[in-house]
Amino acid sequence: MKTRSQTPEISLAFLDIMSCGFGAFILLFLIIKHNYDAVAELPEDYLDQEISSLKAQNEEIINKSNSISKEETILNQTIVRAKENISTSEKLLRSREKIIGSWDQKKVNALDKLKFDIKQAREKQQSLKNGIKNRSRDNLKFIGDGNREYLSGIKAGGKNILILLDSSASMLDEKIVNILRRRNMKGYQRTDSKKWQQATSTVEWISARFPYTSKYQIITFNENCKSLSKDGNLRWLSTSDSDQLEKIVRKMRKINPEGGTNLYKAFLTVNKLNPPPDNIYLITDGLPTLGRIQNSEVNITGKKRLELFNEAANILSKNIPINVILLPMEGDPLAAWAYWGIASVTNGSFLSPAGDWP
Repeated sequence: MKTRSQTPEISLAFLDIMSCGFGAFILLFLIIKHNYDAVAELPEDYLDQEISSLKAQNEEIINKSNSISKEETILNQTIVRAKENISTSEKLLRSREKIIGSWDQKKVNALDKLKFDIKQAREKQQSLKNGIKNRSRDNLKFIGDGNREYLSGIKAGGKNILILLDSSASMLDEKIVNILRRRNMKGYQRTDSKKWQQATSTVEWISARFPYTSKYQIITFNENCKSLSKDGNLRWLSTSDSDQLEKIVRKMRKINPEGGTNLYKAFLTVNKLNPPPDNIYLITDGLPTLGRIQNSEVNITGKKRLELFNEAANILSKNIPINVILLPMEGDPLAAWAYWGIASVTNGSFLSPAGDWP
């Protein structure tokens, strides 16, 4: 029996491996060739477009960078100006602190006092408004045809107001011959004198203008001085007591002018008032005829009367305003000059009213 020849097993395995390897190579080649064809099929200007796009993006980035740089510059300038303003404000603040710190304590106290006074004044004003709602404007009713604001040049005010009324015989008339004639008449004929009526009406006019919160005193003087208060006392009276003021005015109208004029005693009486007046109304018609020393002369010269006036003026404080209301009197040319002088020196007023006033 013939034996079959055997093929070696290693040869079959080798062929299988080679076939698989060759197939894998062909597959890989086909894949690579396909991708190459795909790349080769891209448009020719693709790269140019990409480059242009990148350039555009680069320019945009550069523009944004420039814009940021400008904003940064503006911001830095703003910061610099802000620092300068802060520095200036700090200097002004330090300067103000120095000024405030240099204030004297007296000025601060004065400011506090002023604020306190303003507050008190407002409270007082409100109190007065509440107090005079049911009260007439004047302390007295005054009847007359003249304009009562005629005395606008005279300060109608003060805390302690004094009226000095000349009640000497010369107040009967402005002419000497008529004075001598009326001096020998009966009482009511003297008090009805036009000049005396004008003097008493002036007192009534002033008293009607007294401030509601003030105090007052009315004193008549001829050869002597006398207060018109009920007991003749020199104490200050309240203007709020209208009944008392009306009684004093009625008492004044019954006075008969007589005797000489002693201004020295009148001013001496003023010095006795406590507290002293802060406003004086002097109603007279001429220079004094009597002084500190009793004068026995019947006829007295104008020069001597001026000396008596100066003697009286020297004893009165210059800090008290004297408002002079000078009624007419013949034969006394120096009176207006002298009384104007004392009114001017004391910061008062001078008035020579018309015959039909007030």
